[in-house]
Amino acid sequence: MAIIYKLLDPDTKEVRYIGATTMRFLNSRLCVHVRKARLNIATSRLTDWIKTLIAQGKKPLIETIMLVDDKERYEAETTLIQAFKLVGHPLLNTYKMY
Repeated sequence: MAIIYKLLDPDTKEVRYIGATTMRFLNSRLCVHVRKARLNIATSRLTDWIKTLIAQGKKPLIETIMLVDDKERYEAETTLIQAFKLVGHPLLNTYKMY
Protein backbone atom coordinates (compact mmCIF):
# COMPACT_ATOMS: atom_id res chain seq x y z
CA MET A 1 0.00 0.00 0.00
CA ALA A 2 1.24 3.51 -0.83
CA ILE A 3 0.10 6.92 0.29
CA ILE A 4 -0.23 9.77 -2.17
CA TYR A 5 0.22 12.94 -0.14
CA LYS A 6 0.42 16.70 -0.47
CA LEU A 7 2.63 19.23 1.26
CA LEU A 8 0.93 22.50 2.08
CA ASP A 9 2.15 25.95 2.98
CA PRO A 10 1.56 26.29 6.74
CA ASP A 11 0.28 29.87 6.37
CA THR A 12 -1.78 29.85 3.18
CA LYS A 13 -2.66 26.12 3.09
CA GLU A 14 -1.72 26.24 -0.59
CA VAL A 15 -0.68 22.87 -2.06
CA ARG A 16 3.01 23.06 -2.99
CA TYR A 17 4.01 19.44 -3.59
CA ILE A 18 2.48 16.06 -4.42
CA GLY A 19 4.37 12.92 -3.43
CA ALA A 20 4.04 9.19 -2.89
CA THR A 21 5.43 7.07 -0.09
CA THR A 22 5.29 3.55 1.23
CA MET A 23 6.21 4.75 4.72
CA ARG A 24 3.54 3.80 7.20
CA PHE A 25 3.33 7.22 8.86
CA LEU A 26 3.15 10.46 6.93
CA ASN A 27 4.96 12.35 9.67
CA SER A 28 7.98 10.12 9.04
CA ARG A 29 7.95 11.12 5.38
CA LEU A 30 7.71 14.79 6.34
CA CYS A 31 10.71 14.37 8.64
CA VAL A 32 12.73 13.00 5.71
CA HIS A 33 11.86 16.05 3.59
CA VAL A 34 12.79 18.42 6.44
CA ARG A 35 16.02 16.54 7.24
CA LYS A 36 17.13 16.69 3.60
CA ALA A 37 16.57 20.45 3.58
CA ARG A 38 18.35 21.03 6.90
CA LEU A 39 21.37 18.92 5.93
CA ASN A 40 21.51 20.13 2.30
CA ILE A 41 21.27 16.50 1.16
CA ALA A 42 19.16 17.37 -1.88
CA THR A 43 18.99 20.42 -4.07
CA SER A 44 15.59 21.18 -5.53
CA ARG A 45 12.88 23.79 -5.55
CA LEU A 46 11.17 21.74 -2.82
CA THR A 47 14.17 21.75 -0.48
CA ASP A 48 14.72 25.48 -1.14
CA TRP A 49 11.11 26.14 -0.11
CA ILE A 50 11.42 23.97 3.00
CA LYS A 51 14.66 25.80 3.94
CA THR A 52 12.76 29.09 3.72
CA LEU A 53 10.08 27.74 6.04
CA ILE A 54 12.67 26.38 8.50
CA ALA A 55 14.32 29.83 8.63
CA GLN A 56 10.92 31.18 9.73
CA GLY A 57 10.53 28.48 12.38
CA LYS A 58 7.92 26.61 10.33
CA LYS A 59 7.58 23.41 8.35
CA PRO A 60 5.15 22.21 5.69
CA LEU A 61 1.87 20.54 6.56
CA ILE A 62 1.36 17.06 5.17
CA GLU A 63 -1.97 15.43 4.30
CA THR A 64 -3.10 12.22 2.65
CA ILE A 65 -4.77 12.53 -0.72
CA MET A 66 -5.40 8.83 -1.33
CA LEU A 67 -4.21 5.30 -0.72
CA VAL A 68 -3.25 3.15 -3.69
CA ASP A 69 -1.73 -0.24 -4.37
CA ASP A 70 2.04 -0.05 -4.50
CA LYS A 71 2.13 -0.88 -8.20
CA GLU A 72 -0.18 2.06 -8.98
CA ARG A 73 1.64 4.72 -7.00
CA TYR A 74 3.75 6.24 -9.79
CA GLU A 75 0.82 6.57 -12.16
CA ALA A 76 -1.42 8.00 -9.43
CA GLU A 77 1.25 10.48 -8.31
CA THR A 78 1.94 11.66 -11.87
CA THR A 79 -1.76 12.01 -12.66
CA LEU A 80 -2.37 14.05 -9.52
CA ILE A 81 0.64 16.30 -10.18
CA GLN A 82 -0.71 17.05 -13.64
CA ALA A 83 -4.24 17.65 -12.32
CA PHE A 84 -3.13 19.97 -9.51
CA LYS A 85 -0.93 21.96 -11.92
CA LEU A 86 -3.77 22.15 -14.45
CA VAL A 87 -6.05 23.89 -11.95
CA GLY A 88 -3.33 26.36 -10.99
CA HIS A 89 -1.58 25.03 -7.88
CA PRO A 90 2.03 26.33 -7.80
CA LEU A 91 3.62 22.92 -7.34
CA LEU A 92 7.33 22.55 -6.76
CA ASN A 93 7.39 19.07 -8.30
CA THR A 94 9.64 18.49 -11.24
CA TYR A 95 7.75 16.67 -13.94
CA LYS A 96 8.19 12.90 -13.81
CA MET A 97 7.64 10.43 -16.60
CA TYR A 98 7.39 6.81 -15.44
